[in-house]
Amino acid sequence: MQMGYDFYITPEEYARAAANGIKANTLEVRVRCLGWDKERAMTTPPRRVSDHSAWHALAESNGISKHLFRVRVNRNGWSPERAATEPLTTKDRRRELVLQAKSYQLKYPPEVLARAAANGVRPDTFYARIHRGWDVDRAADTPLISPEQKGRNRVQWLRERGLDPSASVFQKR
Repeated sequence: MQMGYDFYITPEEYARAAANGIKANTLEVRVRCLGWDKERAMTTPPRRVSDHSAWHALAESNGISKHLFRVRVNRNGWSPERAATEPLTTKDRRRELVLQAKSYQLKYPPEVLARAAANGVRPDTFYARIHRGWDVDRAADTPLISPEQKGRNRVQWLRERGLDPSASVFQKR
């Protein structure tokens, strides 16, 4: 039974790894950094990285950096041709795409929100009304009440219940 771990790589092991297509640096990283056993490190073939260097010139001519090209291919899963030829998105186009995505996320159709806006009801007020249990049409079609009207409604409510509206203002403390 071997005690500890053997980080020393012999010249014969480097040669054997090279015969399997594994570079010395790769072998060292596998053994010393990743903790692979030597046999696995010398025999496991290295990952093959796709060579897209032929597409880089086309991408550069279309104003696409190598980094963006690699992101499009590796992270987004685009074909090299699409990644090299599809133009960059302008600010206006990005804004349009965001608005389009937002419209898909809306719970209520834009027509209802436009109707609410025409009645002076802001979206946050509309959603608050819905949250309080109003139906969609009532929330969109009921215009806002002015502060003066709210005051008149409060006075009327107090009088209907036999209370003095001025008592809350002029009461003794």
